[in-house]
Amino acid sequence: MLDMGEYITEVERYQDDGDGYHNNGYDQLDGDWLTYYKITRYFVHKVRREDREDFLHDLMIEMAKVKANYEAKGKPLTEAGLMRVASYELTDY
Repeated sequence: MLDMGEYITEVERYQDDGDGYHNNGYDQLDGDWLTYYKITRYFVHKVRREDREDFLHDLMIEMAKVKANYEAKGKPLTEAGLMRVASYELTDY
């Protein structure tokens, strides 16, 4: 018989476990990458299960690109701006 505690389902991998992260390795991120991951978690469940990991990575990279563009112009990119980036990427998906 399969013990439910022995594995994490794909859906659970990206869900909050109460302390803000699930033990999936992404809790080791810091700085901007941690911010990107925190925001991305709110959107990743809206894509097909088989696309979630790719979507998560692609979205985090897109956020980094947008932030670099903003910094080149001397403008700050807020978390609300990152949410907008995620929303656009989800729509494009």
